[in-house]
Amino acid sequence: MKAKQRHPLIVGAFVLTATGIVTRIIGFLYRIYLSRLFGEEGMGIYQLLSPVLSLSFSLTAAGYQTAISKLVAERTATSRKPSLQPLVLGLSTSLPLSLACNAVLFFFADAISAGLLQEPRTASMLRILSFSVPLSAVHSCINGYFYGIKKAGIPAGAQLLEQIVRVGCVYIVSSRILAAGG
Repeated sequence: MKAKQRHPLIVGAFVLTATGIVTRIIGFLYRIYLSRLFGEEGMGIYQLLSPVLSLSFSLTAAGYQTAISKLVAERTATSRKPSLQPLVLGLSTSLPLSLACNAVLFFFADAISAGLLQEPRTASMLRILSFSVPLSAVHSCINGYFYGIKKAGIPAGAQLLEQIVRVGCVYIVSSRILAAGG
């Protein structure tokens, strides 16, 4: 008797959905942790970082996943063998951009916090969270490549790893805020 063959679309959807649920639960729990730790004012200060980080992610990671996935899918359809060229091209473009963005956020955190965010207390948080920008760019390229060859396990793992690192960065931020006494 022949074993039932799994449909890759259903398995991939299940893996990605399960990973999405786990990362949402992790995010939910760390927000509870932060709200208890920082209080209302601290959470407001932390939320001030969102526009700056969103802009940096938009500049360095947005669109790469879709472009790489499309290129890999087209090449796989014609040659049956996936090429690493789209992944390398995506990483060689997005990684230098994200590292430059990371450097700008890290070294000019005081100026960005005081001038743009109008809250100098966000500088230390911005420095720490700036390291999540390159990770997001790499995650976007990896996801695009493996979605293109219809493998969901690796993007799911990358998504989970990115969320864990992001929560780790938030934990470091919170530890620094507590150590600074505010």
